[in-house]
Amino acid sequence: MSLRIYTGARGSRFVCDEDGGFGDTVAAISRRADAPITSCAREEAAERFLRELGKMSQKELYDCFRAIKRTGRCPDSCHGNCNPANSPGQSTHERFNDGRAYAWWPWKFRLPVWARGIDVDRSRVAAFCAEARREGFSVTLTYPGVAKEAQHVNFRKQPKISLWAVRPMREGMRGPRGSLIVRLLWELVDPQTDRPYLDPHVHPHGRITRPVAAAIKAFQHDHHQREDSAVGLHTIRSMRAARRLQRSKQHQQT
Repeated sequence: MSLRIYTGARGSRFVCDEDGGFGDTVAAISRRADAPITSCAREEAAERFLRELGKMSQKELYDCFRAIKRTGRCPDSCHGNCNPANSPGQSTHERFNDGRAYAWWPWKFRLPVWARGIDVDRSRVAAFCAEARREGFSVTLTYPGVAKEAQHVNFRKQPKISLWAVRPMREGMRGPRGSLIVRLLWELVDPQTDRPYLDPHVHPHGRITRPVAAAIKAFQHDHHQREDSAVGLHTIRSMRAARRLQRSKQHQQT
């Protein structure tokens, strides 16, 4: 599982999973719902990204919670984050079931990527859940009635409809998924030219510009797909598969 930083509504930045396009999906829903994301991944592997964002890991939040229980005051180092927190290995922010979020899985069960805990701006939780439903997902408030968890939501079941299938990326569109497409095109090599499909000096800032659309079309031509320069489920899967194959070949050559 790989992690990176994503940008949601109002410039909110959070750490989430690249795998399966989950982070891209969360960011896209956040932006369309105008619902900033405050937190997603918090495990040890996320700590270097969290430090960059000035945020805390699950372990750090738990240490702060223990500190205020022990001393009665929140240490300055916690920056006011002395709220109740599960111990490491028991939080859906680390992809572990806490025994309450998912009743059908046992306590500490390792969760699939789509079950990751997500914290949303409290005033926009309803909007986030509603926008997710419009895309065919089921997302709900995980701990209704618990005031200190009024920001925490989870996908309730495995998403059956991919955002790529529902809303393909086309020329003129922009966003986190556009940035992913650009990164893939920078890396993937065109077998005809032995150069990347998209010149790495081209920085469209997440927008599917005319040069990006042309690079998509060239990739589709080489992979026997409909040459419409739109990146839907079939094309994004092919791009990811091509990247895995290319990296494997490069690894074998080193």
